Amino acid sequence: MIPAGLAGAFGFTATGPVVALGDGHIHRTWRVPGAAGDVVVQRINTAVFADVAACEANLDRIDRHLAGRGLVAAWCRTAAGTVHWWDGDGVPWRVSRFARGTVGRTVAADARQAFGAARRFGMFAAALADLPGGPLADTIPRFHDLGHRRAQLAAAAAADRCGRRAGCEPELARAEELAAAVAARVVAVGVLPVRAVHNDAKVANVRFDEVTGEATVVVDLDTTMPGTVLADVGELLRTGATRVAEDDAAASVVVDAERVEAVLAGFLAGAGPLLEPAERAALAVGGPLLAVENAVRFLADHLDGDRYYGAARPDHNLDRARVQLSVTEGLLPFC
Repeated sequence: MIPAGLAGAFGFTATGPVVALGDGHIHRTWRVPGAAGDVVVQRINTAVFADVAACEANLDRIDRHLAGRGLVAAWCRTAAGTVHWWDGDGVPWRVSRFARGTVGRTVAADARQAFGAARRFGMFAAALADLPGGPLADTIPRFHDLGHRRAQLAAAAAADRCGRRAGCEPELARAEELAAAVAARVVAVGVLPVRAVHNDAKVANVRFDEVTGEATVVVDLDTTMPGTVLADVGELLRTGATRVAEDDAAASVVVDAERVEAVLAGFLAGAGPLLEPAERAALAVGGPLLAVENAVRFLADHLDGDRYYGAARPDHNLDRARVQLSVTEGLLPFC
């Protein structure tokens, strides 16, 4: 599970049983009670984040720049001052302070929480506007490139390596139709400024006060790199504008207009004067853009054998794709 030597490397003393945290798609994560407060331990998935040095450099810069502002959880460092530690098998690990008195959510409880989550991500983007040292490194090249994701889906469908294509032909057709419609809206927006943004600003990546329900710290910063604000607002809209979890294919997906407005207003409130008029006018386009992008990615992973996101049950990624296709349809009328 957690290797011997990790606690010593990061200077904490475990005082209780390790608890697995299973909400994330990519890394393996545990909460560890410690003498000086609980910590969150992560085993880095190097199949997804192959350039660990780039992740290290980005996290180091972000952590130092935002220290003391209460926007992100503090990272623990080794005696050498590094954010990552490598075990005897050559696997990188990292440790952050657990935000005491907070809980995670995959879906906002109401419009107020949707507003709060969006406001925190807007504040996060604004705080990185003056990050010294030039642009952050691209930790996953072409991460939010819908054309690239559509090409990956076409390749996965053509290969049909797991023999699953016959069971999802309707979803393939629906995904292509919606992706084309969204791409046309993105073209109409034009070129937006490239900024340091979170790029995975879903509701699950902000913590909420367990008493007040207020959004607190932003977590999971691996994908914080150059991008546009559409990426962050889009993730917030696809996860904050509906009550349905992203993999609950049995539920009826209803996009709530009040929550859509809450997300847009919250991000604007947090970002303040950072945004240019063209960005403000285009924010709602991020919703269907990120919803259909995720649908395409889930569908491609289903065809490819669940190698990226994994699956807890048969057709798990197909269920995720179906939900996101419905979310896309629900968000399109707002842009």
